[in-house]
Amino acid sequence: MIVTFYSFKGGVGRSMALANVAEMLADAGYRVVVCDFDLEAPGLERYFFDQAAQSQAWKSKPGIIDLLDKYKRSLIQSPANARDSSELPSLDSPSKYAVRVDEKRRETGSIRLLTAGMRASPVDTSGPGPAEMSYERRVQDFAWSDFYDQWAGGAYLEFFRQDLLSEADIVLIDSRTGVTEHGGVCTHHLADLVVLLSAPNDLNLEGALWMAESLSRPELVKLRNDRPILVLPVAARVEQTSQKEELADFQHRFSESFSRYVAKEVGSSTEFLRTSEIPYIGYYAFRERVVARESEEKRHRGLHQAYASLTRGIVNVGVKTKQLEPPKHGPLSRGPMKVFLSYSIKDSDFVERLAAAMTAKGFEPWRREVEIETGANFVAKINEGMAQSDVALLVWSPDAAKSAWIGHEWSSLLVRQVEEQRIRLGIIRLREHPLPPLLATKDYIDARASYDAGIHATLEWLELRRRVQRFSGLKAPIYLPDYQPKDFVGRREYLARLRDTLTAQGGGVSALRRARRGEIHAGAAFCLGGAKGLRRGHLPDLRPALAGCDYSGTCRPVADRC
Repeated sequence: MIVTFYSFKGGVGRSMALANVAEMLADAGYRVVVCDFDLEAPGLERYFFDQAAQSQAWKSKPGIIDLLDKYKRSLIQSPANARDSSELPSLDSPSKYAVRVDEKRRETGSIRLLTAGMRASPVDTSGPGPAEMSYERRVQDFAWSDFYDQWAGGAYLEFFRQDLLSEADIVLIDSRTGVTEHGGVCTHHLADLVVLLSAPNDLNLEGALWMAESLSRPELVKLRNDRPILVLPVAARVEQTSQKEELADFQHRFSESFSRYVAKEVGSSTEFLRTSEIPYIGYYAFRERVVARESEEKRHRGLHQAYASLTRGIVNVGVKTKQLEPPKHGPLSRGPMKVFLSYSIKDSDFVERLAAAMTAKGFEPWRREVEIETGANFVAKINEGMAQSDVALLVWSPDAAKSAWIGHEWSSLLVRQVEEQRIRLGIIRLREHPLPPLLATKDYIDARASYDAGIHATLEWLELRRRVQRFSGLKAPIYLPDYQPKDFVGRREYLARLRDTLTAQGGGVSALRRARRGEIHAGAAFCLGGAKGLRRGHLPDLRPALAGCDYSGTCRPVADRC
């Protein structure tokens, strides 16, 4: 699959987005080729090397403009009356000039770079380009309309794309901005998918909308021999820390303008536009820093999540259109766990932030106002959402407690949890309010003091559920569900052993002696009478061995002995 990154205006972080997506795709096991097609403003290599000397060396490597010149010169030198293909010139393989940039950093996928062309001096005469002309002169003299009309340029570019795809799973093209001939080559001819980036101002929005409409014309598909072209609009360089009203207005306008252009393969267009919004982070503006290469504790979480959401969207398009195999490694390799969210509409601010963080981590949140269209059967859609979800989260607050409908939702989820023996329901305490008796438990996620801390804890809880699901298929292992009435025990084998031991040994003292010899479990011994013995001072204190056990049938994670 070929993905072109395009923006109507410069300065929106297009090249940086491409570099981060390339890293994440390679981490997922894909063979990636990145092409610097921004011939008038080249330099994509700077995003793949920390040292200026390394990127300088890449300027002497042949690239796209050299391949185009070599192709034209080969046609001039070929005989005009060639009788068969053996007399026609052989073409250099573009993939041969795409050189790997990450041999020491990755063992899964790979990244190879096809530069814009040789720019260093002196010019390397062994490459495919003419040594006597500077890079600038060759780019200025290259006429794309003439290339198509007089040099069979369309046929060569088909050869170009097919050759690259023969050596890569996915090709990422950094396109020229604005309304240009070779920008049109990158978007209208080469691309299967166009990532359309726009900054939050009117000029960028108008230009991006014009390009989205242009790419959606039915006649374009016919010109491409019925090869479809899809679009993923992305808001970029969006300031998050000030001008809240302007930010909300822009997000609303962007969603209204571009939702209809989002490729359906990504799922909810509204969710994709929200989670892929790339924030402006000043630290990353001073150098070509790639957040996808930074360690988790050092990288900016919001920026990384935006690029991860965009990468997942690209992969979803590729897999569902059968242009990509499913990813082999990393978070992208797992199908998204579906999470049903039950909450009051008055808690939407927290829920939107939670849903964005979940999507970036590879979970698929289900929210009623996003998933249920106007006029749809509300009850049927809610039941469908719960049935299709792997896990449910109840966001608990005074407003949620007042909602009879939310009461129906969590009651239904508890029934499913028991009947299907699945870990179904997690509770997030967002604001202070007593839990109903059936939900009263120590095991809840606390977001009352901090939304960020609550979201982080929720993601950890979901990741644990995902690991359980991955090892055991659709159903979780049959141990105790997370939430039980306080008097529930549920350990039939332990109860049977308890009964047999009581009958055979006649009391707790003997049981504790057996426990000390390792013949029975210490927890059973305590239940058999150890507590009474401790109170009398006759027996050794076994309570340290039972730390973390609540004696009601539930073991805490720290007490694997219980």
